[in-house]
Amino acid sequence: MLTGVYTENFRNLKTDTIELHSGVNLFIGRNGAGKTNFLESIHLAACGKSWKNAGNLDFIRFGADYARVAAETSGGSGRKIEVRLRGSGGSGLPKEIFVGGAQIRRLGELYGALRLVSFSPEDVWVVKLGPAERRRLLDMELCQTSSVYYYNLKQYYHTLKQRNACLRGLFGRPLRDFAELEVWDEALAGFGAEIISARRAFCRELADCAAEIHAELSGGAEDFKALYRPNAEEAALLPKLRRTAERDVNLGATSAGPHKDDLTLLLNGREAKLYASQGQQRSVCLSLKLAVLRRAAENSAEPPVLLLDDVFSELDGKRRRYLMDCAGRSQTLITSAEASDIAGDRVFLVENGEISKIR
Repeated sequence: MLTGVYTENFRNLKTDTIELHSGVNLFIGRNGAGKTNFLESIHLAACGKSWKNAGNLDFIRFGADYARVAAETSGGSGRKIEVRLRGSGGSGLPKEIFVGGAQIRRLGELYGALRLVSFSPEDVWVVKLGPAERRRLLDMELCQTSSVYYYNLKQYYHTLKQRNACLRGLFGRPLRDFAELEVWDEALAGFGAEIISARRAFCRELADCAAEIHAELSGGAEDFKALYRPNAEEAALLPKLRRTAERDVNLGATSAGPHKDDLTLLLNGREAKLYASQGQQRSVCLSLKLAVLRRAAENSAEPPVLLLDDVFSELDGKRRRYLMDCAGRSQTLITSAEASDIAGDRVFLVENGEISKIR
């Protein structure tokens, strides 16, 4: 769990160390006060990047040359995680990450040092938008639990970039020259098969858990299914790459592989993206996130930290109570504009970037 978080020049937050409770930590404040920025600093420490696709320079307070975030953890993996960011005018690397005092060279070395599950109103786009959002959900959770998956995913996208460059170079050339693609096809199929296999196993567990949670949330009135839809099966990926080679050359891009996978979300047998109401879509997303949390807690001696960013105003009373029950099983950080029906073991007030403990 997190014992404390230090921020310096991070967005609008005042330089300070915030000591956290092992249970529910509640951060109250108006919109724009800095509540979400504080949770984002924790996400940066755990994952090395933003949860809202912000760039490194966006984290640095306006007028400052650098920013720093340090997270102290306890438990079996207890150690300090530190992220240092430099502005465009500074010397050295734009981002440096240290775990236990040692600088890491690859982002994969960071994953697992601090496990997180986050939920915010924007996460409903996992349901609303295209397959890329759902693949991102799968990849984020798998990378946090498996360094092998992170390695395969990184190598896959590196190889995909090389294959696409080769495709563009083959445009207008005769079919006999397409033999150049074979080395990229084989490498891509090898890494791709590992990714597909890992996603399939993860989605099988996730789907069962999410279906159970959604039945509890809806009082048994709704049937939720999450179905993994690989673009190609493991053994079929290499033949498919070779079959689509001519079309890929014309497109200048690879049309087969796990970068085209999807997770189909069905509510009462119909696609939630198209037929579910706004409230139902939000519940689908909540079921997925809570399934990730439950699965992680069951498979690890150290449950992940739960980040809930201003989600209670979007939920009815029953779902709020269910979420608070889940929150009580692991360390949780909650942001809210008000604390009318949210119980916190430690409560903080956030005003103009300054975080102060109320109790």
